[in-house]
Amino acid sequence: MRRGKLLVVFLIFCLAPIVYSQTAPRLLGFDGFMKQVIASHPLSNQANLRLSTQRLVQMQARGAMDPKLSSSFSEKQFGGNQYYQYFNSSIKIPTSLGISVVGGYEQTGGIYLNPESLTDDLGLWYTGIELDVLRGFRINERSVGLRKADIQSNLLGFEAEQLRNQLQWQAGNAYLNWQEYFWIDAILRNGQELAEQYHQNTKLAFLNGEKTALDTLEAFILAQDALAAVQANSVSLEKYVRALNTFIWSDTSGNLGYYPDTLNNSSLLPFENIGIASNPALQLSRGKIELIEQDQRLYKEALKPALKLKYNPLLATSDESIMPVFAPSNYKWGVDLAFPVFWRKERAKIQMNQIKLKENKYALDLKQVQLENKLSASMINIGTLQEQLEVVAANVDRYQRLLEGETIRFDLGESSVFLLNKRQEKYMESRIKQIKTIIALRRERLYLNYLTNNF
Repeated sequence: MRRGKLLVVFLIFCLAPIVYSQTAPRLLGFDGFMKQVIASHPLSNQANLRLSTQRLVQMQARGAMDPKLSSSFSEKQFGGNQYYQYFNSSIKIPTSLGISVVGGYEQTGGIYLNPESLTDDLGLWYTGIELDVLRGFRINERSVGLRKADIQSNLLGFEAEQLRNQLQWQAGNAYLNWQEYFWIDAILRNGQELAEQYHQNTKLAFLNGEKTALDTLEAFILAQDALAAVQANSVSLEKYVRALNTFIWSDTSGNLGYYPDTLNNSSLLPFENIGIASNPALQLSRGKIELIEQDQRLYKEALKPALKLKYNPLLATSDESIMPVFAPSNYKWGVDLAFPVFWRKERAKIQMNQIKLKENKYALDLKQVQLENKLSASMINIGTLQEQLEVVAANVDRYQRLLEGETIRFDLGESSVFLLNKRQEKYMESRIKQIKTIIALRRERLYLNYLTNNF
């Protein structure tokens, strides 16, 4: 019977996944859990909304070049006389350059109407262009707005990546915490069963006159210590189960009845594409700098004088038809010129925006250095943990051999329950340390994936 105990101790860690898989109906693997989080978690849905907004931002910017239709009508009647009647309908088609195409129709009448506005009974058609020659020809609010819309669309994509990156990091940590304490619980419960078995065997030996009452008390205390360790771990396990449940939002999911991956199966990505270039926080900072640079282009453009040329051929109507008739001699044109005397407002805007640009560039440099240092530290930690894991694994084998030898001595009557329990305790501690080291390594690799946006 005591030989059988050695076999149980030897297989504590190996048989734990099998025992639990028989009691738990389904496996909640790391990859499946992460897919479930991305598919149904509210933060992931928020990221999807960011992507949906991309098209709307660009649509809004392109709306600045939508053709605009307008109409107006006014009339004054007094003392039985029509003082004036004025009707105008027009269309204006702006472009990304400083050119707008205009056209329209007007019809006026009345005894007191200004002669320059008078048309015949069938009205007057007109068409033409408005051209910004200096300020606004190539760089204007419409063209800059289109460029900023592209940048803002990219920023929304980076925000979505950042939300998902943070979500996967947080969810992955929650899973690893649950996985760690789940398998520690398996080891502690097996240890409790063995301690209780030793206690019962010692009681039986006491009744047979082979053990003293103190041996029985000692075995009972050891069994209670094992129970207390299970209870203490169960508190932490329950806490991490609840934390894990905050990431499970599908209708048919829940952590009750699930068990995690065994620690021999790594579900994290291997080392590849190591670098922070794709970190969404950096991409967001670069995008904000691009937006400020676009504003700077527009502010500098405001230093130019505003010179607008207008030319409109006038298309009169004939006596018989409202259809327009073109004549080269019928037109109107004009020039508008305006510029501030001291340019104080414009120069202040440029300087303030330049300061804002420098602040953001300094912040980007700092963030990049911080991320690079974190990446280097993470890779060093991974190498150290891998070395530690090799040492811990070797110690597990050594403690196992010590436990086997102590068990043989116990069977020969050369050892005690206390010494055997100490060997078993050290073996369990080494197994628990092995679990913690594996989880620490996987957690560090998860953090590396978070830094490099490599989920």
